[in-house]
Amino acid sequence: DYLQEKYFYLASLTLKPIHEEKATPEAYEKSIRAFQKVIDRYPGSNQAMQSHFVIASLYRSQEKYGAARQELEKVIQNFSHLNEIPSEARFQIAQLYQLERDWERALAAYQEVVHYAPLSVRGLFTPYFLATHFLEKKNEVSSTNAEESSRLEQMMEQSYNEAISQYQKLLNRLGPISQAATVQNHQALTEASRGNWQGAVNLWVTIPDLFPKSPLGPISLLTA
Repeated sequence: DYLQEKYFYLASLTLKPIHEEKATPEAYEKSIRAFQKVIDRYPGSNQAMQSHFVIASLYRSQEKYGAARQELEKVIQNFSHLNEIPSEARFQIAQLYQLERDWERALAAYQEVVHYAPLSVRGLFTPYFLATHFLEKKNEVSSTNAEESSRLEQMMEQSYNEAISQYQKLLNRLGPISQAATVQNHQALTEASRGNWQGAVNLWVTIPDLFPKSPLGPISLLTA
């Protein structure tokens, strides 16, 4: 719809001072109001959905993480019929908890991504992301904060175990269809990042035989 696109374009113009690093609280507020008008005029539209994400990003840039989460919750509520969109909103909510160093809530929010849409792009990526992310964080703090390092190591081990388990459950449920090749590839990547190279290779080399129609077949052999 032309008018929807027009209002979204006009709202986007208010981002220019922010992108030019001339952001003031007033500039942020002006931009948020402009995108809120798009939502109010065209609720449920693609432009409204994008506006929610922009507003959340603007709050995040100001470190107003609670307000950003509330905006993303609106995406989940208003666009629940779209598989990928709520998954992206949930993933960003988890990232906000992460920025606040609230690891327990971050982990719970990431797990919601997997629970509600396990075959979405974010749903497939999240188990692998969690395991490798907590490994990186543990390495970052290992020499400066022993207590937090120990806590992150426990979360890392839990995340690795849950990732492997989640991918296996999906494989069992899907059976020998091409989509399952993507699941097995993620499982192999997770094993590799954990240091279980033989386990990863065993998964990769079987993809061409189990899923002959998947384009991942030749790639998996090169990876192995």
